[in-house]
Amino acid sequence: MNASRTLHREPSRHAMTSLLVMALATTLAFMPEAASAQQQGLVPTSPQMRRDKVGNDWYVEQNGQISRNSSGNSILSGAMSLVFGSEQFYCNQPMGTPDGKELMLQGNQPFMGAIQVTRHIRFLEKEGGLRYLEVFNNPTGRDITLNFELRQNFSGQVKSIISDRGRENPGTLEKHESGVAVVPASAGANAWLFTYSSPQSQVKPRISAQNQRYQMSAFFTITVPAGKSASLMHTVAQTRLSVRPDASDLEKAFKPFTLARHLRELPKGTAPTLVNLRGGGGGALDLASWFPEELLGIKREAVDVLAMGEGTRLRGRATCARLSVQHRHGKADIPWQQVAAIAGGRHDGGQRVYLVDGQIFRGTLEAEELKFVLGSGLQMDMKIEALDRLVLAGQGPAGEWPPGVAALLETGSGERWALRDAGATTFRLSSAWGQREVKLTDLVGLSSGAEEGSIPVAAFRDGSRLRVWMGSQDSVEFSSALLGKQTVPGVQIRALVVASTGASASGEEELAAEEAGPTVPFADLPAEQRLVAPVADAVLHAVTAGGVVPIDPTGIKDMRNVTEDIAQTQVGADDSPWFQIELWGGGSVLGQLRESSVRFRVPGGEWTVPTNEILRIANPVPKIAEATLARVGQLIRDLGHDDWKVREKATGELRLLGELAKPSLQEAFKQSEDAEVKRRIETVLGEME
Repeated sequence: MNASRTLHREPSRHAMTSLLVMALATTLAFMPEAASAQQQGLVPTSPQMRRDKVGNDWYVEQNGQISRNSSGNSILSGAMSLVFGSEQFYCNQPMGTPDGKELMLQGNQPFMGAIQVTRHIRFLEKEGGLRYLEVFNNPTGRDITLNFELRQNFSGQVKSIISDRGRENPGTLEKHESGVAVVPASAGANAWLFTYSSPQSQVKPRISAQNQRYQMSAFFTITVPAGKSASLMHTVAQTRLSVRPDASDLEKAFKPFTLARHLRELPKGTAPTLVNLRGGGGGALDLASWFPEELLGIKREAVDVLAMGEGTRLRGRATCARLSVQHRHGKADIPWQQVAAIAGGRHDGGQRVYLVDGQIFRGTLEAEELKFVLGSGLQMDMKIEALDRLVLAGQGPAGEWPPGVAALLETGSGERWALRDAGATTFRLSSAWGQREVKLTDLVGLSSGAEEGSIPVAAFRDGSRLRVWMGSQDSVEFSSALLGKQTVPGVQIRALVVASTGASASGEEELAAEEAGPTVPFADLPAEQRLVAPVADAVLHAVTAGGVVPIDPTGIKDMRNVTEDIAQTQVGADDSPWFQIELWGGGSVLGQLRESSVRFRVPGGEWTVPTNEILRIANPVPKIAEATLARVGQLIRDLGHDDWKVREKATGELRLLGELAKPSLQEAFKQSEDAEVKRRIETVLGEME
């Protein structure tokens, strides 16, 4: 009996605790997000119904799928399923914040044998929707291209699927489109809005409807870099739409779910990995294109790589006692620790040296005691004339802007120069509407298209984006740390990127600002150009069917060229464009401008733009007269008046003032301690939303 008890006795408490700790450690080792969940204060949770402030019900299952709610006004039977081929994402134990507003779902198993998937879901209670963040982690040493699907199932037949720009059955979303609205056939059911990208993003899904529109899928293809993560953010919302929503209805419905509005509370470190927010594509203003992971066709590694033709790659450590370049502007010694890569005499592109600060120089290279030590310890002596390519270990800025460099300038020959003194460098740029002298600090960058002779695009710090050129007599002077004072003819400049572009290029605030656009007056012009500048004319005149309406340019909220939309239904006095003009003070005007051109106030003067080249004029923030501010202030004080009639009258007048009263109302809501005043302000502001 005693022997039996000895053989079958239970483990001691100490042994059981050790086993549990070991099991937990093993689990966390394979589930890094689980450890992160503990650090974020997340707790195990289970699916439950939630209702947002708009009145919509949401039931999110433990795989992240949305089930049909109990309110009876939804055509949805299951949405937001994440599918990889025939495999569907699944999570055993969802984690969430104690208040239930955020969920984190760790996938049970890797997809494609390697990709680890985590879904982060946030309830957008005020707006009436959900924000999803799909995080794909690639722990392998190779890039992986991932194809996946976001699938929606509907219990009732869908009447139409329309892009946020009004295009029916959109297929692959086009430029300026960011999502789709699913309009139900039943008048009593909610429409569903799915936002999949920013308008500028090059990562756009293909939209496909199946089974007589009882199912809709958004198909994505993204690449997850080796050893890194890639993330995709998207939103879903319920709303009421007319059976045939127009562009204005769609714009209003999608606006609260613009992805840029929901960047600020992303899980730490995920914003830089978003693939569907930026334009991408390695443009000249993209920091990654100036500091690529691959040089001369060789990916930078933790060790130096020596290429000898296409078939030989040796790994080890390269050393050099002295390296210099005989450039057309002089000879310069280059410290070995500043070298990122070398193309030698056997390379087809000719000799050149790449520096860790982004510079590239062509010329005759001279090297003393250039050696390569293999992993075995054997040593190779090398000569520049016989060298193909040598790429040194990733010792450079690793995607961060190099210290001490104000800007990088690329010439037509492919050389890149570091500009050190931002204040001393100026450019004279010409556009179709005028000339402007700018400082380096006024620019974000300058880029030319791939086609020879294409007109460069200048991105300005104020948000302007214009096609520009420099005259044959114009040049840029700067000081080079290696070769002293330099002068580059303007016609030879191919690209430019300025320091602060890269310094915050991956931050949530910079992304939000980029997507939201300027907060000062601007005009959209042909060829995707934008001029951030106020109208200089004191008054504009809109010729309408009923007469001429004088327009104060500062009172324009949004003026859009709608010629294509109404050309068949309106007959004007001439062929000048038609504009739909929304006014900050209330009301709208449809008509043609009597002016043949509009003047804009730019630094150093004025530019004149022909009316038929104006696509849009907007004042994102109203300019409020002092008298109006005083009136709003009195009305806000009247919200706390003893007489109910005075309070009601003030509330009504504030409603009529609309956006003109909004800033003052928002500030008063923060400052007031009167519950009645705060309630009335909240009501008026809510109606504006």
